[in-house]
Amino acid sequence: MKQNHCKKSLFTLIELLVVIAIIAILAGMLLPALQQARNKAKFATCINNYGTIGKAVAFYSDDNRGVPPGYWNRKEGYKADAPNMRGWFSSAPHRGMLSPYLGGIKYKVDDLPIGGWAQAKDGTYDKSQFACPMQTLENARSIFTFDDGRYFSMAKNYYVGSNGDELMPIASYKKPHRCALYSESDGNAQIKYYALLPKGASNRNFQMAFPHNSNNFANVLFLDSHVAQMRYGQVPLDSTHSRPWVKTFWRPKAFENDNW
Repeated sequence: MKQNHCKKSLFTLIELLVVIAIIAILAGMLLPALQQARNKAKFATCINNYGTIGKAVAFYSDDNRGVPPGYWNRKEGYKADAPNMRGWFSSAPHRGMLSPYLGGIKYKVDDLPIGGWAQAKDGTYDKSQFACPMQTLENARSIFTFDDGRYFSMAKNYYVGSNGDELMPIASYKKPHRCALYSESDGNAQIKYYALLPKGASNRNFQMAFPHNSNNFANVLFLDSHVAQMRYGQVPLDSTHSRPWVKTFWRPKAFENDNW
């Protein structure tokens, strides 16, 4: 009587190695594309965050005689015991100028910056939902050593209602769509034109950050509340330059005497 013996088909070692090599090649081809897609998603999230902040600025201005938020809501600057003291950056509805227009989100730390991080009493850090997803607390801490434990991924143009030029109603500026109000920061709360140093410079105080698309793009919220993505080379480096566009980007009042 004949018996049928089932012969099992087994992979040889060489065949297994070939399969593993093919998988490795495919993974190597797909991972960069996946990383690129993730970065684009983070860029889109950051753009959306700036758009939301822009709407908050518009609502705030409507409720305040058309004037955009300054750094503080008092000319004398920050005083902890001053009644009704508010800053543009605070996420707490009772401490921030913009936070009441952002849904009144409650965080663990009252002075958590809009678009940033702040240290809590237990030593942990709270993170704003508007913090740039392409930036990290570790990077901000490596550049700045703030005593109050606050770090920013979004900064305000120093020359629009901080210690720079006096604020005016947005409608009274000649070209509000050309003046930066907020942009991305490496950790500081304000940005200045003179701090736009060559990439890699050691003095990063008041420096604007370019965290997107291989560290070459930044989101900018303009005085009229629209958002634009700008390359490193597009951002003006000097507000005293003779070109009106350069002056207007940082100091809208400097544009008043230009005719173009």
